[in-house]
Amino acid sequence: MKRLIPALAALVVSMVGAHAQPEGVISVLKSEGVMITSLEQPQFFIFQSGSKEEHFDGTVEAITAQGGPETGEPITDLHYLQPRLVVNGSPWSEEDRKLLEAQFHGATTAEFYLFKTVEGQLFYLPKEGQTPVVRVDYVLKDRRKVTVWMRK
Repeated sequence: MKRLIPALAALVVSMVGAHAQPEGVISVLKSEGVMITSLEQPQFFIFQSGSKEEHFDGTVEAITAQGGPETGEPITDLHYLQPRLVVNGSPWSEEDRKLLEAQFHGATTAEFYLFKTVEGQLFYLPKEGQTPVVRVDYVLKDRRKVTVWMRK
């Protein structure tokens, strides 16, 4: 029993920490909705929540205009998770490979857009369809805004 309590405590802390609120938050706005993707307009994303609709452009041109793949965001606070060009070995960094393996268990990811959240978590959308999502916008004391996305 003595060994079980620390293990449970660690589990609870890790579950709470998975979507913990950033430090210095002065306001929070949570929106539930759907992210719409279409094969007719690849790399364009539409977030609908109630009567609001927000469009995101994730095309190469838009990402390049934002400073390139290392800094550009197709969707607010989401970065494309992209394989590296390699001759031998895995095209994924070790960290990214673990994220993908935990979700897809070796299955192909070709039918999905893959992203990494500001928290370092995997966020993915099918290339065609409507995906229920939760968007949480935080305003910090220094007036910075941080957006966290989660699949519902």
